[in-house]
Amino acid sequence: MPVTKITQKIDGLSGGWSLDGGFNLAVSVYIQCTPGTDPEAMLRSLGLPVGATYRFPLTGTPTATNPRLFLESISIDSVDGDGAGAHLTAKFTPADPSKDDRGPVDEHGNRDPFAAPPKLRWATEAEEFAVTHDKAGQPILNAAGEPYESGVVIPLSTPIAVVSRLAREFDEAWLDVYKGRINSVPW
Repeated sequence: MPVTKITQKIDGLSGGWSLDGGFNLAVSVYIQCTPGTDPEAMLRSLGLPVGATYRFPLTGTPTATNPRLFLESISIDSVDGDGAGAHLTAKFTPADPSKDDRGPVDEHGNRDPFAAPPKLRWATEAEEFAVTHDKAGQPILNAAGEPYESGVVIPLSTPIAVVSRLAREFDEAWLDVYKGRINSVPW
């Protein structure tokens, strides 16, 4: 069941700016449709693909655009009592879907978290290393010429790279292959 007409709402503009998120703009339209039109057809009637950038108006020739604001969401705000019309709002923010690390979004707007790239996080493990010789290779001794009882220790930190990704299945036996291993291949 088709959408028959899309009208830009003059009073349907909103937006804001914040230090954390930058600009966000929202544009509302009114669509006329045959009663019983599928909600997904209403949303798709705007013709805004994933990754679309801001334009105003959404209908006709744009008089304002911003290539740094991307489509974040489209919502159906209300539907007329007879089902022959609906108010839709498209919200644009600086969040570029192509740079989102939660996984790519397909042409239908579905996110696949299993296709997300692996995430890298660094950690360190602190240890102490007992030093028995100085830089010249001579033993470290006290005034009596004997090694120190408590020894001389220096802090030693081992960098640890933690690589993670979401997997549909996981075989726990796979852990034994890598447990306690050190990567000996240069990166």
